Amino acid sequence: MFSDSTDTGLLMRLHEPELRDAAWKDFVAIYTPGIWALAKYFRLQEADAEDVTQAVLSKIYLGKYQRRPGHQFRSWLREVTRNECRLRLRQERDRQHAVGGTLPEIPDEPETPAFVAAEEASHLTRVLERAGELGIRREAFTETSWRVFRARFFKKRPAKDVAAEFGMTTGAVYSVQHRVLTWLRVELPNLLN
Repeated sequence: MFSDSTDTGLLMRLHEPELRDAAWKDFVAIYTPGIWALAKYFRLQEADAEDVTQAVLSKIYLGKYQRRPGHQFRSWLREVTRNECRLRLRQERDRQHAVGGTLPEIPDEPETPAFVAAEEASHLTRVLERAGELGIRREAFTETSWRVFRARFFKKRPAKDVAAEFGMTTGAVYSVQHRVLTWLRVELPNLLN
């Protein structure tokens, strides 16, 4: 599952010939981690997950998958990715069956926060990199605060584990996470949306 927000400006730029190349680069950077995470949910090997990710992106770029009017973008992208994963698993099952192997199971609809987390982490990483390019500094927080934030936001570690590692209370961990996210929303509103 992808996170709830979609960069509609990015999607619109994909349809503008003079903006398409730059928009496609951004699209790939944002959505590759989520596609890959869903492929891994389907228990694909690393190479197969990469192949599925490449297949999804290639088919979208070439227009082989068209989003139906009224469908939410992220639901559509999840459906496209799921279909590619199932195709890959069917191909593997058929290959194994032909040589007398056991048939792999095809998982049901995933309900994995890892899919959302991978995409959000990729997006926030790009936002922070872009902030550095624009000269926006992160000196508003100590290095420890950034490490606590990364442990909670990117790695999705439990607050009590992060608190124990950094010698703080769980309330302090939540406070750091909230302060950093609030700062990012104030300092980088155009980059976050």
